[in-house]
Amino acid sequence: MLQEIHEHQHVEWKESWRDEYLKWICGFANADGGVLVIGRNDQGTVVGVENAGRLLVDIPNKVRDILGIMVDVNLRREVGEEFLEILVEPYPYPVSYRGEYHFRSGSTKQELMLWNPGELPQDWTVARLKAKHPSHPFNPGVANVFFRAGQIEAWGRGIERIFSACTTAGTPPPALRCEQKGLWIDFGFGPAADIPSREAGEKTGEKAREKAREKTRDKILGLIRLDSGISMESMTSALGLTRKGVEWQVRKLKQSGMLRRVGPDKGGRWEILGMNVAGSDSRQERPQ
Repeated sequence: MLQEIHEHQHVEWKESWRDEYLKWICGFANADGGVLVIGRNDQGTVVGVENAGRLLVDIPNKVRDILGIMVDVNLRREVGEEFLEILVEPYPYPVSYRGEYHFRSGSTKQELMLWNPGELPQDWTVARLKAKHPSHPFNPGVANVFFRAGQIEAWGRGIERIFSACTTAGTPPPALRCEQKGLWIDFGFGPAADIPSREAGEKTGEKAREKAREKTRDKILGLIRLDSGISMESMTSALGLTRKGVEWQVRKLKQSGMLRRVGPDKGGRWEILGMNVAGSDSRQERPQ
């Protein structure tokens, strides 16, 4: 005898996959988690799903690239039909879908929590970190690369800028907690930090994404100025992005006529085009 099952606030059924269902995953992540079932109709009957094998790969990648979170996607079988279960864990920070913040009923999110695996320098305390202090980078080599690329305006001002931004936004200052294996920063949601409306969220989210893309492209060009033979792997490591993300940014730079590859992947070099190379007149050529 089959067990009777029902939809509820933590379970949603869909007959087939559509990318717009990422908003349901976003809502689960912003609440208490949940399960999105693909291949079951509104009556709870398994109707099967086409291209299940491909979706097992595509869905986690889309969730990661668009929402910035990870989910488990499992292949199930019932009455001879295959269907998918997408398991979404609750996330400690607000997750947006194309600038929109979706919440399922039962959400109790009240703060944004960030964790950094880096350790404080020896004999340093949270009190010293919050006060005026000299810079003591955990990885001097990587820090120097970003400084020379123009991505660090001043040493030792990161925490100060975080607290200043909270003051400007009218939100409570974050709480810092130093643990054995890393540092926690907890941001409380004050009245000025309410989740934006759909329209405001779309505009703010798109502006933020475009600004982030521009900064990433500037960083890539900065790394190439330092080393024209830099590999994709090295850029991926320095930027903290996925290989796919770096390749996408490089492709956009090529399409815009700002960058081209000279020679093979191994042993070749990058060439910045246009007037972006200080002190040189680069050739105006079409990107390869």
